[in-house]
Parts: sequence; structure tokens; C-alpha cells
Amino acid sequence: MAVELLWWAGCPSHPAVAEQLRGLGVPFAELEIVSEEDAARERFPGSPTVRVDGVDLFPSDEPPSLTCRIYVLGDGRFSPVPDVDELRAALLRAGCELTST
Repeated sequence: MAVELLWWAGCPSHPAVAEQLRGLGVPFAELEIVSEEDAARERFPGSPTVRVDGVDLFPSDEPPSLTCRIYVLGDGRFSPVPDVDELRAALLRAGCELTST
């Protein structure tokens, strides 16, 4: 399983997701998106985005763009990062092994 954290420097929330992934014990690669061309090529709906084997864990209909991403939490609130429990569940559904919970 290849876990990737895609991010754009104009959005300040990617370090929080990196910390969530580290806390779950998931090895991951970081990929900085620096141009609209990168965003289009990587199908990047905004920062931060977590993918497993190229599949977005939280599918979005947003077009590729250099923008901050908004997550809708399980209780309907909006957040710049996914809920850690929802992230854990999505990683497990994708077949990832977590070394920490």
C-alpha cells in the first residue's frame, strides 16, 4: 500500500494531517503540488489530500486546483482536516495496516 499526503504550500493544514498519519503509525510519502499543471496531473482537489495507491480516501467532486480542501465531518461540521477516526476507518477500508491507534 502506498499512502501519499498531497499538499499545497498556500494551505496551512497539511502538517496536522501529517501528524494524524504519524500518530496512526502509517508510513507515507509527501507530494507538494506547486502548480495548476501539477494539480491537474495529480487530480488534486485541494490541500491536504490523502491517497492510498492513487485513490483519494475522501472522494471529491471538486475540480483540480491549488486550493485548501474542506472536509465534511460525520456530524456535518466543516473542517480543514479529516476527523482522525474517519481517517483511521478510511485507511483500514483501503487495506492499510496501522501500527498505532
